[in-house]
Amino acid sequence: MLQGHVPFIQEPVHCYRCQAFGHYQRQCQRRQELCGVYSGEHASRDCVHRLRDGGERPVARCPNCGARHHAWNRRCPAQLRQIPGSTVPRQLQWKEAPLLLPRSAPQLPAPRIEDAVETRRPRRRRRKKRPQRNRPLSPLGDMDVNAQAPVIPQNPAPFGDGGH
Repeated sequence: MLQGHVPFIQEPVHCYRCQAFGHYQRQCQRRQELCGVYSGEHASRDCVHRLRDGGERPVARCPNCGARHHAWNRRCPAQLRQIPGSTVPRQLQWKEAPLLLPRSAPQLPAPRIEDAVETRRPRRRRRKKRPQRNRPLSPLGDMDVNAQAPVIPQNPAPFGDGGH
């Protein structure tokens, strides 16, 4: 195993009809859906819609272990028991149930300063100035096009006067 990497732990297969582990919804034998929010005899989506609409907030109750959390909680002891190599020694409350790694997982050594790679921001490339396109050309050849323009009087003659 590579240093600094955590092993991947596959989550157990979960049925969203009866909320049990070990099979998918399309394989479920149960006809009536079981709510994953508080274990009622209805679809979970009914409670989810009610919660979104600001309706009554039911007390969560897991249909798998009876604790006060929904069926999808990753710390559910019933779910942890389904993970190969994990151990849940007793019926824990969901707050107590740690996510345990399999015992076969090697302990990772603490990172050493010598192994650390100094990270720096990559230097930005300075763009070379490109010659301007569409640069106005002087009709007088090499004359400086950036020379000062002629001065226009402060009070020009109004339109329509024509100077007559």
